[in-house]
Amino acid sequence: MRRLPRLMTSSALLSLGVIGSAGLGFLFQLAAARGLGPGGYGAFTASLSFVTLWAIVMEGGIGLALTREASADPGRLAWAPRLALWKLRLALLGSVGAIASAWLLQFDARVVTLVGILAIAMAGFSAMRLAFAILRVIGRFGWEAVLSAAQKLILILFAAAALALGAEAAGIGLAFTASYVIVGLAALAITRRLSGPVLGSDASTERPPAGFFAWTCLPLLAVELFSGLYFRVDQVLLLRLRGLEETGLYAAAFRVIEMLLLLLGGTMTVLFPRLAESARGAPAAFRSDFVRAWRTLVVIAVVIAVNGWLWGVTLIPVVFGSAYGAAQATLRILLCAVPFIYVNALLSAALIATSHERFYAGATALSALANLSLNVLLVPRWGATAAAWVAVGTAGLLLPGCLPGLGDSGPSVPFASTFAIAAGGVLAAVFGAWMIGDRLLGRGLFALTTSAVLWEAAAPWPLRKFLGARALSGAKNEP
Repeated sequence: MRRLPRLMTSSALLSLGVIGSAGLGFLFQLAAARGLGPGGYGAFTASLSFVTLWAIVMEGGIGLALTREASADPGRLAWAPRLALWKLRLALLGSVGAIASAWLLQFDARVVTLVGILAIAMAGFSAMRLAFAILRVIGRFGWEAVLSAAQKLILILFAAAALALGAEAAGIGLAFTASYVIVGLAALAITRRLSGPVLGSDASTERPPAGFFAWTCLPLLAVELFSGLYFRVDQVLLLRLRGLEETGLYAAAFRVIEMLLLLLGGTMTVLFPRLAESARGAPAAFRSDFVRAWRTLVVIAVVIAVNGWLWGVTLIPVVFGSAYGAAQATLRILLCAVPFIYVNALLSAALIATSHERFYAGATALSALANLSLNVLLVPRWGATAAAWVAVGTAGLLLPGCLPGLGDSGPSVPFASTFAIAAGGVLAAVFGAWMIGDRLLGRGLFALTTSAVLWEAAAPWPLRKFLGARALSGAKNEP
């Protein structure tokens, strides 16, 4: 039972680093949005979304596979040099594929140029992911947070210089690329030093077993590819079907959601190796870890959505600029997807940890197909509004698609408390908006109160338990 408190502590520490990195990344997005305007920002974000899909090819499922396998047997870290060579070949393939496909799809010349620049950035990002996979196995989570923050800091400095020189989207793309390449190479060097002699093993003898890429990495690649499709394709379609301006407005709202998802990163980064380890032990331990993580993520996600509905959306024109005021309505819709996305992240980690990645790949394939079909059907007429509702629906569709894959863990999912928490959040948001009106301070205070009540009522680790445990400890120590 002590595993989860330690897990929460590690998750909290790493999340602080991730939040810092996310904050720097959000500053970059704000600078780019304000400096480029909706049109230029739309070109940059759509190009980045397109290249991110090809970055999944560059990754090849290798980093996630290494984390899972080496968490069960640390000796498998000796595969890393061989896997690095695989990644280099995939990076070349992905870069060529990104540029060629952008040209074949007849994107605007400015977008094709951006795709070429950002493809190199994704090669650097792929190197970072391999380094992070190793750091997670050896428990050096702090280094991941430091390197992520360093990349964002370099990015902000380079982007500020580019904007000061009057650079357009291509200049921002070059700054983005330089930051990932520099930190990607540094991450590999630091990881090799921290990992000691294990990574120095002879790659000719210490290599993955035959069929490792086909039977382990490729299913994980499929998972990431289909997840990326239903998470990124909307911006690419908006660019093609509605133009740069509307793409930029949608991207502003979507960037807020992405920042909220980064808050999840620390917890899931620490949780996945633990799930991979406990999945090979007693089933009761795995189910306990899963249920407590589920309850925690549901509460956090509902709290985020309530605060976003009641007061967060009003900050869009303040933060991004008055030109992005129309993005408020889009953000209200996208916030409905946050609880689904948080729970889906846990389901993804649990299914992959228990070697059910093929089942998860099938579920994400169906979600991606539904997302693509609905976007093609609805976006031409209703634009960003349709794209936002399709994102919510796709996240909701993936949830029941994944649950059967849990097997024996499925019946232990706390559906009753989940529905109660979600209903409480919806009622609080509706009541607060109806009773308080447009008074931002009142909405903020009501959202804060609602958040505290939800956490104390439903979270596995409410504050009252910590305070009670501390008071009891103090009483025992009295003479």
